[in-house]
Amino acid sequence: MAASLRTASLGIGTAIDELRRITDGLAPADLGRVGLTGALRELAGRLDGRRVQVTIELAPDPLPPLPAAVEVAAYRISGEALNNVLRHSGPRGPGWR
Repeated sequence: MAASLRTASLGIGTAIDELRRITDGLAPADLGRVGLTGALRELAGRLDGRRVQVTIELAPDPLPPLPAAVEVAAYRISGEALNNVLRHSGPRGPGWR
């Protein structure tokens, strides 16, 4: 039984690693549809009002065209930052710039 559980656990871990490898190469759909500026605004808008008030200010606004890899990285980093704000904020959250 223990050996079967270890084997299953290793298989699940391998599947998760493979899924991460595949999805790391994918760009968020919002970027292709509305660009980085619009995607960041939509990302913030999805969190606004959920325990926090989210305000996003970009400089310059709109952001200039950037290489796709930079846009994906900026979007993902911003998403993680917003999730951290939501996770760690109290009843009134901070503004985000």
